[in-house]
Amino acid sequence: MSQPDNPWGQPTPPKRPGRPLGLVLWLALLVAVVLGIVWLAGSWPDRLNATEDYARVVLGLAMVAFVSTGLIAARRLDLGQTLRNVALWAAIVLVLAVGYTFREDTQRIGARVMAEFVPGYAAPSSATETVLSAGPGGHFRIIGTVNGTQITFLVDTGATDIVLSPADARRLGIDTRTLNYSRIYETANGIGRAAPTTLASLRIGPKTLTDQPAAINQAEMRESLLGMAFFRNSASFEVRGSTLFIRWH
Repeated sequence: MSQPDNPWGQPTPPKRPGRPLGLVLWLALLVAVVLGIVWLAGSWPDRLNATEDYARVVLGLAMVAFVSTGLIAARRLDLGQTLRNVALWAAIVLVLAVGYTFREDTQRIGARVMAEFVPGYAAPSSATETVLSAGPGGHFRIIGTVNGTQITFLVDTGATDIVLSPADARRLGIDTRTLNYSRIYETANGIGRAAPTTLASLRIGPKTLTDQPAAINQAEMRESLLGMAFFRNSASFEVRGSTLFIRWH
């Protein structure tokens, strides 16, 4: 025979529900994230200087709040495990916030890594700078796109023009047998001839040139040359060690 909960036969009054632990932890997480963002913004005020920067921060905070709403429904929690999860979320948000704050530096490092592992790849380190690593022999080769076709150029700042090899010209659909090789060049190997042409488009890294004058060499060449006719469209270029930095207007 079961015993009544109350020996006097009176029903036990229901306990007043306390504040859910999950809600408290969820609010604590959001407060910690907001304080972290405020601290980062105060420590590096120049990193958030546009309306869209603040909009991204607010969007990120909203995503964290949405993803972590599962804490609200929790009633019985393993306190140790819950605190570890909260700490993990806070660390993830902090890492993302730091990464966004220093996104330009991170992008620059990533570009240098890409340039090292992919010779010829013009890696954009920022909106106005491209980096290129030297290949075997210390020469700079850069992968460009001419009229939609990928061409590898040898960077030659001693050359006046952009010069296509006959093989690359044929890849572009140009019949090299019908060209007028009227342009005369003085080279280390003697006098050379080339045919003037116009490239409908030339893309190197983030820079695209249209209706770009160039030349097609009459004699066979190992590779096409990217001369000063291209670099005059840049703000500046600089070789530092085994890295070429091209800065744009």
